[in-house]
Order: sequence, then C-alpha cells, then structure tokens
Amino acid sequence: MNTISSTFTVVRGRCAPRRGFTIIEVMIAFSVLSIGLVAVVGAIHSMDSARKMAPEQAVAQRVLSALVDRFQGSRWEVIGDQPWSKARFNDATNVGNPPMTEDSTVADDNLVTNGVLQRKQGIDLKVYVEFYRAVAAKTADGALIAGKPGVMQGEDTSVTYAKPDDFSAIFRDPSKRVTYKLDPTAGAPTAQVGEDDPIVIRLIATWKRADGDISKLEVFTGRKR
Repeated sequence: MNTISSTFTVVRGRCAPRRGFTIIEVMIAFSVLSIGLVAVVGAIHSMDSARKMAPEQAVAQRVLSALVDRFQGSRWEVIGDQPWSKARFNDATNVGNPPMTEDSTVADDNLVTNGVLQRKQGIDLKVYVEFYRAVAAKTADGALIAGKPGVMQGEDTSVTYAKPDDFSAIFRDPSKRVTYKLDPTAGAPTAQVGEDDPIVIRLIATWKRADGDISKLEVFTGRKR
C-alpha cells in the first residue's frame, strides 16, 4: 500500500497546473473569427451572384452576336427596314421604336418572333439598336455639311481619344454622341448617308439581375453598301 501510495504521489506531482484564457485572449479570438466569417460570407455571396449572372450574360452575348451576323449578312437596303434592324435608341429621348424584348405583345418588337431568340429565356432582357454616321456628311458636290461630323477616328477633330483606336469613347458622353446620331424619325439610316458612306451600328443589351441591379453589354459593328 505504501508503494502504491508513493507512486501515485509521484504521478500527481508531474501534472502541471492549468491556466484558463484571459478575457483579452477570448476577445481577440472572437474578433479574428468574426473577420474570417465575414470574408467567407462575402465570398459565397459574390460567387452566388456571379453564378446567377452568368446565364443571363450568356444570353445577352448570343443575342448581340446574332444581330451582328444579321447586319453583316443582310442587304444594305433592308437595314433599318426589317423589324429586327429598326432604330431603337437607349437614351433619354428614346426616340424611335421601343427595345426588343422576349415578352413584347407587338410582333415587331419581340425577340422570339424576330428569330433573334429561339425561345423565351425568362429574363428581363432589352435590346437596343442605334445608328451613327461613320464619316462626315457631305453635299452632292462633296462639300462638308457643318455640324454633321463622323464618329470614326480623325473625322471629328474636336474629339480627344484616350486610345488611338478608341472611337467608342464618345459614346460615354450622351451630349456628344447625339452629334453623330442618324435620326430614327427620318427614315432608314442607309438613306441618311452618302451612297458609298459606311454607318456605325451600336447594339446594346440590358437586363435586371437577381439582386435588382441593371447589367449592360454593348458591341459595335459597321456596314457599307
């Protein structure tokens, strides 16, 4: 019994006393944990938003790509005459036709009826078509018409480009781009330029995301007779 008691005493003597956490250590630990949780939740929200937006953006890209192909493959005379090619300006005046949507009850304004979409996608997609002068307007004898410059590089000397090929910079200023706009109330855009003059076509798609914000995608193309 004495031996056992002695051995037991030796073992207990080797156990170091334990110390608890101080209140400061606990507060620091909770602070670090809170920061980590906020970062994780934020990342999850961002990934979820991107996942929801990706299909909508893919649809918008397909629609604009299909329209570019149509403008490039169609006869000059039908541009601005066929329903899918009519002017639909996305500006404060909204002069011209309304944007094309998949839910429009008007056949000429319906993306599915016009064959731009094969079927409804269930998103609030709006598609606009805008036409602009590529080169300065001229009279029949070749004289420049004041106040009607072209949007292409070097045509309007009053424009300073951020990059040598960045003619799209002028479209960021609504008060500036109106200078180049082809009047949607004056007939087909092809009839508002010279016989051998090109036109610039701006295609815009907007849609409402799941979080309520509006996304926008735009492409530029051009045509000549």
